[in-house]
Amino acid sequence: MAGHSYQRLMLTSRGWYYQNFPINGIEPQYQIPAAGAANQTTSIIANKNELQSWFGRVNYDYKDKYLLTATLRADGSSKFGENNRYGIFPSVAAGWNISKEEFLANVSTISNLKLRASWGRTGNQEIPSKITKRSYKADSNGTAQATYPLNDSGNYPVGVYLVRVDNPDLQWEVTTQTNIGLDFGVLNNRLTGSIDFFRKFPIISLWKSTL
Repeated sequence: MAGHSYQRLMLTSRGWYYQNFPINGIEPQYQIPAAGAANQTTSIIANKNELQSWFGRVNYDYKDKYLLTATLRADGSSKFGENNRYGIFPSVAAGWNISKEEFLANVSTISNLKLRASWGRTGNQEIPSKITKRSYKADSNGTAQATYPLNDSGNYPVGVYLVRVDNPDLQWEVTTQTNIGLDFGVLNNRLTGSIDFFRKFPIISLWKSTL
């Protein structure tokens, strides 16, 4: 099996907040200038993210005794830096139906006995949008030391300063998991169960980059 998927998410929003409208029976949307100017705030959000994936899977079954599944996927996300936008995530699983072997053919108490093992890697792209890009802020009161008064009036002009450098090397957070298990059934599967041992650990890539 082979496949391809593509996702594109575009989010835009604008918000306004006003306070201290007079109580005069007129809807607030028609008397915005009458609201307290000191309590007005605006917000704008614009995010576009894309995710493209290529994936494939191969299954092998020999006489219902020996089972093998191998998968491979390549995921590319626009959230990451240009140098590491794609991640490769393989996995493999194998199973052995021991109850199908001839040396258990005459053991009537064992209805099912299967040994299995798997190993795989997955990726995580849940980081803030635009975190790999350079970011600036504007300041007009001198608190960020990004501007200073140009005359004796003491008024600060608007200044722009850098708050985050770009990071083209940011990459996927990768989690690796290994699993070994045993499935069993006895007395014509009147009693069944599974025993599993697994180990899961992440390979963390730091995404925060500031000055």
